[in-house]
Amino acid sequence: MGWERGVNKTFREAPQFMWIYTFMIVIAVIVILIPDAPLVFLMVLSSVLNGMLLPFVLIYALSLVNNKKIMGEYVNPKFYNVISWGTIGAITALTVFFVITTFIPARSDMVKSIEWVDGKVIMLDQSKLPFEVTYITCTDYLMVAEGIQNSGYVVRLPLA
Repeated sequence: MGWERGVNKTFREAPQFMWIYTFMIVIAVIVILIPDAPLVFLMVLSSVLNGMLLPFVLIYALSLVNNKKIMGEYVNPKFYNVISWGTIGAITALTVFFVITTFIPARSDMVKSIEWVDGKVIMLDQSKLPFEVTYITCTDYLMVAEGIQNSGYVVRLPLA
């Protein structure tokens, strides 16, 4: 579009960019300040959307670093392109797998390690595996922390 851009610019130097940037921040603040907004859900949703958009961003970035008009002699070498396309392929495959497993429910006979049911965290007590499958029901964050510590999730290292 030919607009000046960058957070190091002033509103006078890059008005379009700064207004769009400010608008996005204001919208985020308004959403976060909604009373009883599900903030954890919004954070997870944001991370999921970022992960799903990542392959598209990487493909665009790779097309930029391979553009001789833009990069000149600093264009991406062939070896780096092989690594880059392999990474993009792996991330795209994982994203597709994530989307598929989100919409196709897991088999009911599979052992779930953790789930959220009726406002409670139900997690697998890994200290009793493989002989016994037992679950710990936690109603608040203190119980979750205690359950994690007692379940063998946390490895305590001796202090010197």
